[in-house]
Amino acid sequence: MTNLDDLIKETLVFIAQKGWTQSHEGFFSALVLFLGEKLGVEYALVDELLPDQKRARTVGLYASGEIVPDVEYDLHGTPCENVMGKGLCCYPKGIQRLFPEDLMLQHMAAESYLGIPLWDSRGNPIGLIAVMGKKPIVDRELAESILQMVAVRCAHELERKRAEEERRRIQVELLRYQKLESIGSLASGVAHDMNNVLAAIMGVATVLRNRFEGDPSVAANLDLLLNTAVRGRTLVKGLTDFARDRLEDAAPLDLNQVLRQEAELISHTTFQKVELELDLEEPLPMVMGEAVSLANALMNLCVNAVDAMPEGGRLRFQSRALSGGAVEVVVEDTGEGMTPEVLAKALDPYFTTKPIGKGTGLGLSIVYGVMKAHGGSCKIESEPGRGTRVALHFPALVVPSPRLDASPEGPQVSGPRALGILLVDDEEMIRESASALFRHVGHRVEVAASGREGLDRLREGPAVDLVVLDQNMPGMTGVETLQEIRSSHPDLPVILSSGRVDRAVEGALSSYSRVWLLQKPFDFAELRAAIHKACP
Repeated sequence: MTNLDDLIKETLVFIAQKGWTQSHEGFFSALVLFLGEKLGVEYALVDELLPDQKRARTVGLYASGEIVPDVEYDLHGTPCENVMGKGLCCYPKGIQRLFPEDLMLQHMAAESYLGIPLWDSRGNPIGLIAVMGKKPIVDRELAESILQMVAVRCAHELERKRAEEERRRIQVELLRYQKLESIGSLASGVAHDMNNVLAAIMGVATVLRNRFEGDPSVAANLDLLLNTAVRGRTLVKGLTDFARDRLEDAAPLDLNQVLRQEAELISHTTFQKVELELDLEEPLPMVMGEAVSLANALMNLCVNAVDAMPEGGRLRFQSRALSGGAVEVVVEDTGEGMTPEVLAKALDPYFTTKPIGKGTGLGLSIVYGVMKAHGGSCKIESEPGRGTRVALHFPALVVPSPRLDASPEGPQVSGPRALGILLVDDEEMIRESASALFRHVGHRVEVAASGREGLDRLREGPAVDLVVLDQNMPGMTGVETLQEIRSSHPDLPVILSSGRVDRAVEGALSSYSRVWLLQKPFDFAELRAAIHKACP
């Protein structure tokens, strides 16, 4: 071994040359090789502390003269546990006897150990450097001096590595969000057209159903048609759920109750091949959310989990309170797990590893979209053979400001049973089917194909008791038409009809009185209820 002065010079040269010219990976590998050779030890490593603060992963590992693949290990019971986040530790000899739980020391036939912690610029522990030998440490002062010299540079490189990884993670997240946004816009357009088709089918089928009430065979076929259309409405909603960025029907929720309901449903559908475990913290803070969309997200996670355990396994629901009133829900399985390549694409829309016909690739994308709409986040951890853990983080409950009542505070103007209705919709099939539905229940209907034509009919045509406005129209939207209507008819009841509640619709519902929402596609009962609210 060289003397202290010569080795210090070599170390300074190493830091000057390798520290600024190597990549992160190259620097760490070069560093452990340098330490192993210059200190005459069999093992040298640079560790990165993992987020759980209980495990570490090597980013550079030297063993018996060569660089070997990195490993991940538990800190408990190892000499590294006494170093990480604490201080320099030196065990000149007898290291196996001091740490009998560390089987790796026995496998390595290690006799001595020297480790020094690494800290980031904010003073937080991020890793360590350690060297181990099969012989006792002879010159402790020399070894400690060298580790102290390289520790600052190594910590800087490790912190820079973390910063670049975080930057790449944010870029991936941004690309995923942009992809979801683009596909969501496309899906919303498709959903709008599908909702119009379904609305026309449901409208005409309802009229025929009532007309052929006395013919059981025809009525049964029409019921089948209506039920199929309702199912189609649910599927269309699922098509756009992954791209939502806001809640449409939020209320304070007890997530434990939602989890218990899903557990009850799962317990009756998995044929007892999956063991269901509940670990729910009581009491759990309330969160603002949509029970239906959260149940749909949880069901998607459960379906994926059950599919990943074809021979059975354990499915675990966990809830716990976080600081500041936030809540975490975990869905964990003991299934097949995912490879890093699959995990990287797991949240991408329409990506699936299931056979054709067995999956849409929207399950986890819907979960991601639902959590985004709730202002929360979704984190997935998975390894092949070790199952999958999905953690859903919900923000603390913030009670929204009281929303303006859609009903006027003054006396209601009761309309006649047979109403005069102005229907404004750019889709001809909606105008025809909805008109037939209105006339079927005894109302008089005027139709307009655009917002501007609707305003003209309102100004020049016969008086009406109610306006039904489609929101998504070319030219003037429903909300823009509503603004014009309010300038001349401030008290005229208006029903906004839309397949998706966006910010413009939410703003109109909260800003104007005597305005109601009717979501497309609607059935006869929903239409009748909306008319009754508008014109009781």
